[in-house]
Amino acid sequence: MTLSRKINELKKYVQFQLYTVHDTFALQLFEKEVCPNDPDASCIWEDSGKDLVRLLEEALAWCENRYGI
Repeated sequence: MTLSRKINELKKYVQFQLYTVHDTFALQLFEKEVCPNDPDASCIWEDSGKDLVRLLEEALAWCENRYGI
C-alpha cells in the first residue's frame, strides 16, 4: 500500500495530527467527531518514530483492532 493510500485509509476511521520533532515523526489519532485543533481534545492513540511508513502501519493496525476493519 502506498503512503498516500495509508493516509487515506486512516482518514476513513479517525482524525489525526502528523508532525515532526527534529528527525522524528509523531502521530496522534482522535475520534472522528473530535477536532484535533481544539486545545481540550484528547488523543486516543499516539506514537512516534523515525520511520513514517511503520508509524502509519501501526496506526492502521490499531484502528483494525479498535474498529474491526
